[in-house]
This record gives sequence, structure tokens and C-alpha cells, in this order.
Amino acid sequence: MNDKWINFFETEFDVFVIKPWCMIVYLLIGVFCFCFIRIAGPKVLLGGYHTNLEQYSNDEISVLNIIYRIISPVVFSYFIIIVLSIVFSIIGVRWEFEIYWMPVLFYWVIQIVVVASTKIGIYPLWTLFVQAFVSLCVSIYFDWVVIQQFPNRGIESLDQSNIGWQVLTGFFLAASYLVLYGIIYSSKKYKQKLYKHNNVFQYSIDVRTEERLYKYLRKYDNLLSTRYQSDLLLKAFFYTVLTIEDSNRPSWFRRLERLFFWTGKVKTTGIMQVKENRKLTDEESVHLGAEIVEEIWN
Repeated sequence: MNDKWINFFETEFDVFVIKPWCMIVYLLIGVFCFCFIRIAGPKVLLGGYHTNLEQYSNDEISVLNIIYRIISPVVFSYFIIIVLSIVFSIIGVRWEFEIYWMPVLFYWVIQIVVVASTKIGIYPLWTLFVQAFVSLCVSIYFDWVVIQQFPNRGIESLDQSNIGWQVLTGFFLAASYLVLYGIIYSSKKYKQKLYKHNNVFQYSIDVRTEERLYKYLRKYDNLLSTRYQSDLLLKAFFYTVLTIEDSNRPSWFRRLERLFFWTGKVKTTGIMQVKENRKLTDEESVHLGAEIVEEIWN
């Protein structure tokens, strides 16, 4: 291994040189990028920003959405680092940033954890890992070719005619289309799976509502009596009531209701908002609420 490669690995992957407070700053930058990228998306893409799976199709705007998601954490994190470096230099604070791609890594870790915890079984996680890998490659390449070389080469470091840049660009575009295919395929597969589930929700609804209904089915369907499994209209009516109650009293509000139940001011608890002389969990309220709905149906 020649000196150039040794220098590359030492510069880009020696994470032990990062000071603890610098690592905290990188983490905060990653959190900021996670929040800001979603806010900036509709403005950057001029209203073409996709927020759910059903919006993706084999068109140019869908590819631009994936490119934006891959490139934006690199652009925003590097911009923040450069601004902080200038500010620290002006005010006379001695601060040296190392391993510039670390905030991008934090961003993707947060993104993957959030999606895995909220959309498991819906969003294809492998596409996130592909996006994260490509995003990190772009970040590392930009750091090595531009940031690290700029003091010696000046504006020549921005030259895009070299073979490395062309290979990375080709790999980047190929990965973008691979991710798009994975998202489109997963969206179609998820819809088919949802519509086959007891044939209850066989009508056109948006993906966000589908996710919600499928979540209810997975969590509460086993709590319903056998009559609900044979009477699909009753089942649809029950989940309609449950959806309305969940919208009126989201999970964070129900936790507060259970917390302050002892005051006597809270009369109904649980996702079905059942009135009892004790506080109810969501599952308990579903069990009791199903009986009430069944009586009303009769």
C-alpha cells in the first residue's frame, strides 16, 4: 500500500482523533440536518417533495427526490461545518474539525432508527442502507478530493473531469434508480398485502391511512371476538370508530389521561375512550369497546 492510500485512510477513517466535544457537535449537526432536510424538501424541489410511498413512480421527480435525500445531508452538514469554522476563526476560538463525514453518518443512523421503529414492514430498509452508503461515499470523496486538497491545489480541486468523479457519478445514479425500484416495488407489495388482509379495507385510500389501519389490524385484531372475523361490515365500523377516537385522543394525550386519572377529572381512558372506574390500557379499552360496538350494532 503506497503512501497516498495510507494518508487517505489515516485522514478519513481515524475516528479516534475526534475530540468528545467535537463528536457532540457532529451529533447535533446530524439531528439538525434530520429536521431541516424534511422542512427544506418542498422548497428545494419546488413542491415536488414526496412524503409517502404512493407518490413514487418511475419518473424524473421521484429520482430527484432520492438524489435530494442522498446529497442534502452532505451539503447541509458541510455548510454548517464551514460556517462554524469561519465563526470560530473570527471570534478567536481554536477549533479544528476532523472526519467531516461524521455528521452524515449520524444523520443516517437517526433516519434508519426512526424509519425502522415507525414504518417496519412498510418501508424497504435496504434502500435506506443503500442511500446511506452512497451518501457517505459522496461525503468522503468530497472531503478527500476538495476539502483536504483545496489548501494545496486551490480551485483545481473542484475539477470534475477526473476518472474518480465520473465513476462515483455513475455509481450514484445507478444506486438512485435501484433505490427507486425498491421503493416502488415495496409500495405495490405493501398495498397487495393490506388489501388481502381479511378483505376489510378494499377501497382507495392514501398510504398514510393504510399504514394506520394496518397498524390497528396487527395490534388489535386478535382482541376481537369471532363475530368480527365473520361480519366484515361490523369490523369496518369498529375500526372506523377506533380511528376517530385515536385521532381525537392521540397516544401522548392518552398517556396524560392515565397519569392524571387519580384526580377524578378524567372520565374515559384508552384508545377507545371507554368509561370505567379504573384507568384502562389501549388493549383493555379495545376489548371493552368492541363489546360496546357489538351491542350498538345489534
